[in-house]
Amino acid sequence: MLSTTLLPIALLFSAVSSIDVTIWDNKDCHGGTNAIRSLYATPMDCYKRGDFEIDLQIGGRGGMKEQAISAGIKDSVAASQYVVFFSSDDCNPDNVIDNAWLDKGCSSLLPVNPKEYKSWSVWDMCAEPGCSLG
Repeated sequence: MLSTTLLPIALLFSAVSSIDVTIWDNKDCHGGTNAIRSLYATPMDCYKRGDFEIDLQIGGRGGMKEQAISAGIKDSVAASQYVVFFSSDDCNPDNVIDNAWLDKGCSSLLPVNPKEYKSWSVWDMCAEPGCSLG
């Protein structure tokens, strides 16, 4: 009975993928001491700008500011995922910053630098089975 219960749970977690994201205290996305936080960001979670700064202050490492975000693809399942930036702090799709979709590299190098973003999320642009962006 236990194995039949665990199988659907295991399948659920194996289907969830993520993109590597690092929050930076500089606009160039480099330098080990300038990294505020690295995480595997899963699709549809909303991250409010400044939340990681508060975590650092609580941990006694205040003074850093979120200035840029870098992203990298973790695996082939995440190849259709992008960091999407918003001009509101609630990841409202009506407030997407146009031409600021990050799948790899640094946000300051995008055609539209989303330097005034207030929140960000990861969207999977190919969520349907069999979808291909290529």
